[in-house]
Amino acid sequence: ATKREIDHAGEPIEVAGFLKDVMRMCGLKEQTCLLLVSDDDLRHEDILEHMSALVTIGHIPSLWGPEEREGMLQEVRYMVDAGQGAQENPHLLWQELLGRIGEHLHALLRMSPIGPRLREVLREYPALVNCCTVDYFAPWKEAA
Repeated sequence: ATKREIDHAGEPIEVAGFLKDVMRMCGLKEQTCLLLVSDDDLRHEDILEHMSALVTIGHIPSLWGPEEREGMLQEVRYMVDAGQGAQENPHLLWQELLGRIGEHLHALLRMSPIGPRLREVLREYPALVNCCTVDYFAPWKEAA
């Protein structure tokens, strides 16, 4: 397993490039990855939008350019079984890649419930509740 951080040594990196690297590791190298996003990472404005798309439709539509996508499809073409008939169909190859990414990529959003930030994020990105499992780690109230 490889550990990658959005901020390394205090130097921010491009979030889209970071996500591309992680998704390539999961889809093409079949490495299991955990994408852990915490309160500190939310200063990158597009991270929540990308995570919302990821949990809703399984990929980030605007992430890959045509050349990058074609290069990835070439790699997947060599990975799939020729008997499946997917080798000549770009749509089936793309679905195969997305399936491999979905199998190996796990996303975890860690936020503090203190203050209004969590409530604001969930109102703006409802998929982070509707398409996910929510674990709340605190003692249950007696009224519950």
